[in-house]
Amino acid sequence: MNDRQQTATTVLGPDLVIKGEMTFEGSVRLLGTFEGRMEASGDLHVGEGAHCRAEVHVARIVVDGEIEGNVHAAERIQLNESAVVKGDVAAGAMSVADGATFMGACQVGAAAVAKSRRSTSAPTVESRPAKPVEPAPVEAVATPAQAMRISSDEQADREPATTRESDGTRPLNLNEQIASIRASLKSSEGEQAQAG
Repeated sequence: MNDRQQTATTVLGPDLVIKGEMTFEGSVRLLGTFEGRMEASGDLHVGEGAHCRAEVHVARIVVDGEIEGNVHAAERIQLNESAVVKGDVAAGAMSVADGATFMGACQVGAAAVAKSRRSTSAPTVESRPAKPVEPAPVEAVATPAQAMRISSDEQADREPATTRESDGTRPLNLNEQIASIRASLKSSEGEQAQAG
């Protein structure tokens, strides 16, 4: 059994929101939200539903969720069908499944990784005690299907007319987007339960 098989995976749960710098040597599975910079000599798995807005430097990465930022994978990056990557990628090897979304420049191969290392100087990693992290509000990112508009009649008492668009509608604010997404998820879960 090799070292990678013996190393336990650290799971960062779906309700976790982290902002800052993260360094690790083993394997991490991100299911929540991370924003900042990530530096690792091990593996990173960005799970489905996870959001990573960061500069990422790892040995190997598997993406099922969303990354917004540049990714430097010394060995390999794998984008599965639910992956969304918005940023440039430099990797030793790359695989992209049907259905994955990638928006950025891509450089693959040993020369690309070496060039990436030279152009991005990695910060020195110092060992220090962990500080408690205050939860931060999560920023909602709606897909085009979720970026719905509501009529001016429904919002006439809540918003001044100056925020209205020429067609009488206005964009949903962040709280309304979140509520709309939650309602859509609950109704689709209910439909699946009835169908099942």
